[in-house]
Amino acid sequence: MGRHQNPIDASRPARAHLATALRRVREESGLTYTEMADRCTVSAATLKRAASGTSVPKERTVREYIKACTSLPGGMPLNLVLTLHRAARMEERGILTTLSAPDIHLISDERDLSRALEVLYERDGARPMRDIQDRSDNSYALPMSSLRRIVKRRTIPADEQQLLAFVHGCGDHDHDQAWKEAWAKVTGTAAATALAPSAEWQPSFDLDHAYDGNTAKAAQPQMGKRSPLREQLSRLAREPETWTTVITVLSLWTAQQVASRGGQSRKTADFSAAKGARRSISQVPVRLIASGVQARDAYDLG
Repeated sequence: MGRHQNPIDASRPARAHLATALRRVREESGLTYTEMADRCTVSAATLKRAASGTSVPKERTVREYIKACTSLPGGMPLNLVLTLHRAARMEERGILTTLSAPDIHLISDERDLSRALEVLYERDGARPMRDIQDRSDNSYALPMSSLRRIVKRRTIPADEQQLLAFVHGCGDHDHDQAWKEAWAKVTGTAAATALAPSAEWQPSFDLDHAYDGNTAKAAQPQMGKRSPLREQLSRLAREPETWTTVITVLSLWTAQQVASRGGQSRKTADFSAAKGARRSISQVPVRLIASGVQARDAYDLG
């Protein structure tokens, strides 16, 4: 079994619990560190240092340590030891106790999301970024540059896919829906969905009877008192044949304006005619509407 090991330093309780668990696993296996090293990819010195209690070993070392011992009956479950390792990492870093973040369901903005992701990262033991990427289930969505910026709280994930990749990389596979809802609130996609029309608009009055004498007045939506011009336009809409006169007059008037500007370029003439037509719209239709079909008498049509 080799020489007796030094007592474990109890000043760091979480680290001490991890070292105690590792020593117990080795004692139950009955192996020496040299024999353990033959069963894994880690040296005997590294394995011994992992169980010394003087520092927190890497997760890879812990996994290899357990792998070497659990090849024999009576080994401690790997998940339990990894839980102790995460606790020792959190204790060693001392950052988690200084952080505060809302519950996933209470995240409302980018700051909340960034803090929640930082807490998740620390609770997972602040593992190496390469490990997070490898465990993300989607390394293409989580490049190292983006991962580093997210961890350092310089940015938030670029999209929902990258968010879930980060969350999975930090060991959380049980709250995907909650993270998706938080992302929707932060980015405003939930509001956009809520404001999207859910059904085709339907008029609030009967179009079939909108112009049936007295029924029209009661059936139409109340938009305030109509101006005289609006009343005239409403009557014109019920007499489609008068639009022929309006279109004819405007067409001839526009042609006269273009002809009167001979010598100008076509572009200038077209622009001037269009400008004149726009200026006259508030005048010509009013006279036409006021006189109905007789508006033709107001112009010399030749």
